[in-house]
Amino acid sequence: PARPAALGYVMAQYNLGRVLAEGRGTSRDSARAVEMFKAAAQQGNVPAMLRLAEMHLAGVGTPADRVEAQALYIAAAGLDSKGAALAKTLLAAHLNNEQLEQARKRARDWRATMPVGDLGLQQDQEEILLNATAQGNLDAVQRLLTAGVDANAVNEAGRTALIVAAWRGHYKVLQTLASAGVDLDAADHQGRTALSWAAINGFSQVAQMLLREMATVEVRDESGLTPLIRAAWNGHEEIVKALIAEQADVNAADSRGITALQRAKTRNETAIIAHLRAAGAR
Repeated sequence: PARPAALGYVMAQYNLGRVLAEGRGTSRDSARAVEMFKAAAQQGNVPAMLRLAEMHLAGVGTPADRVEAQALYIAAAGLDSKGAALAKTLLAAHLNNEQLEQARKRARDWRATMPVGDLGLQQDQEEILLNATAQGNLDAVQRLLTAGVDANAVNEAGRTALIVAAWRGHYKVLQTLASAGVDLDAADHQGRTALSWAAINGFSQVAQMLLREMATVEVRDESGLTPLIRAAWNGHEEIVKALIAEQADVNAADSRGITALQRAKTRNETAIIAHLRAAGAR
């Protein structure tokens, strides 16, 4: 997402910050990650504000500064972030009155840099984007992204637009969202990412695109199932092959101790069993 980030696309800035902070597919560069998170935060992107606050707290890529972290939490809480509101309360216990006043002043400075917007309207636009994604309405999705609607926003199930696109198998919509720089590894309330849903529902083209975009392979949902276990269990051979090619752990077990190979055996998925055994499953 480097080119979209350079053009000022807020989601691309946030996602590039994550890539640089985590060293996924590139060298880790914490200082540049801070720059990307700051650029996205200045546009009112709450996930970027939270990540930037964490980096200020840890002194990673920037000097440790609890006052600045608190300022970011205050500003994000003002944008209806429950996580920021909780973090603000917890951190306040470790700051004195002078530091708290400094943080409030810095929060006002942060808010002054952000685009003026109506929170209710913003949430309505996010809901429209999620609905357009579910319907596979590519034109509407592109129009809303161009207007700056945050595609990392979630619905009542905790699903981002990317997760919804993967769940429904809308490949072109998913491509557009990924190009805009959304969080590829966001998980819903069940702990399932876009890749998890593609593996569950058997959308091979979607899964392979997510893997090309470097979505994390070893993610687990609330039951401890990985995308490989899901794909093997549901009989999705092409996705199993793609995950194995990306070094998925063929011997990973879910929270009940059941592996992909065992799941495939229960369904008599002979081709998948052969692929897993050839990759070292036992």
